[in-house]
Amino acid sequence: MVTVGFGDIVPGNTFEKVFSIVYMVMGIILYSYIIDNVTNILINMDKQRLQMTNIQNDFNELANKNSIHDWLREKTLNYFKVNFNNNVYLKLHPK
Repeated sequence: MVTVGFGDIVPGNTFEKVFSIVYMVMGIILYSYIIDNVTNILINMDKQRLQMTNIQNDFNELANKNSIHDWLREKTLNYFKVNFNNNVYLKLHPK
């Protein structure tokens, strides 16, 4: 269901009615397009966050098995985070 205004101004002739219908349908299409894009952005952000979490978990597992020092573990994880965030930024903002 679509509403335009309060109903105090209504289309009087056939042209105005057709124009109003086309205007409302275009509004529905535009609104749907915007909602779809926002939803896709949020879904991709969750996928990327999950990917980064998996990388961190895999590295922590490797570091524990090989007794890697804490300072090296932190530096490596920071490198992963910065590199990952830069790659995500470049994918969202290509040149």
